Amino acid sequence: MTWIVSWNIQNGMGTDGNVSLQRIARVINELCEPDVICLQEISRHLPVFDKPGTPDQIAAISRLFPDYK
Repeated sequence: MTWIVSWNIQNGMGTDGNVSLQRIARVINELCEPDVICLQEISRHLPVFDKPGTPDQIAAISRLFPDYK
C-alpha cells in the first residue's frame, strides 16, 4: 500500500493564526509514514502575513523531512 498525504497548508498558518511548519510536520508524522507528501500553498521568498523577511518554506519543510526529495 502507498500512503500519500496531500495538504493545502495555507503558508503554514493554523486556525489559531500562528505559522508553524513544525506543527504541520508533526501532524503528518502522526497521521502515517507517507510515501509521498504533496503540500500546496507553501511559499519561497514570498512575503506572507505581513511578517518581516521572505521565508523559504520549501527549505524549512525539507529540513523537517530529510528522507524525502
